[in-house]
Amino acid sequence: MEEAVKRCTEQQEKKITLWGREYASRYEMAEALGISYNAIAFGVNVKKMSLEDTVKGLLQKVGGNTTYPGPK
Repeated sequence: MEEAVKRCTEQQEKKITLWGREYASRYEMAEALGISYNAIAFGVNVKKMSLEDTVKGLLQKVGGNTTYPGPK
């Protein structure tokens, strides 16, 4: 039980960095970029794509922008 709590705590402390921007979570990153968190999770977890490739593909579908770094 203690190990499960430890892993959960460590996972929550991880930050996501994409294109030089840091996000607290994939969910926060998805909101900032205007794309679906579920689509990101599907690309990374099911399709086994990298986070960057997944986001780049989703941004192309949404509006053709693959360089949007998120809000400052």
